[in-house]
Amino acid sequence: FLAINAPSGELKLPEVEMQTEQFTKFNKSLDSSLKTIVNTLHDNVKRHKGAFNNEFMRISSGFQGLANSFDIDGHTSGKPLNDAIRSTSEVYKSIAELYALQPDVDSSPLLHRLHEYSGLVSTFPDVLAIHRGSMNKVKDCKRNVEEQKMDEDELALIQHKCDTVSYAMIAEMNHFHDERVYDFKDMMVNYL
Repeated sequence: FLAINAPSGELKLPEVEMQTEQFTKFNKSLDSSLKTIVNTLHDNVKRHKGAFNNEFMRISSGFQGLANSFDIDGHTSGKPLNDAIRSTSEVYKSIAELYALQPDVDSSPLLHRLHEYSGLVSTFPDVLAIHRGSMNKVKDCKRNVEEQKMDEDELALIQHKCDTVSYAMIAEMNHFHDERVYDFKDMMVNYL
């Protein structure tokens, strides 16, 4: 509490609860969305490096086999056609290689940064629970003051500590939103 220099005004508990509840809903939704897109992109990377690549290599092999078959007949009039078919085979081989390399250019860097965000987002429920605990402590203390089990000075000290935690939490939420907008804009520009 001593490391944070919070403003001196007392926060309104209902407003703080509303902000943290909204952030909690946002965080749960973001966590779920991140898991979905990470899994989808991971599957897509596997298909690019596996199934898509293999399919284009099979097409390339098919055209290569066709050109080889035409070479067997020995007619020189078919040489330009055979060369075109062989060239088509090489194009499909290049396409297969491009499919295998493409995730390294777009999906893999995006996945790396999304994993970082997944880790960051997974820590917020614990932080929000600490904040919720401090707000509940203030409510309990207010009840104790009403029942004359605690004096006003103790409540004021606890309220100040809770406000400090609340100010820090609100600052973190706002900072996260600002950074998120910047980071995701950068991620999408690089991905696309």
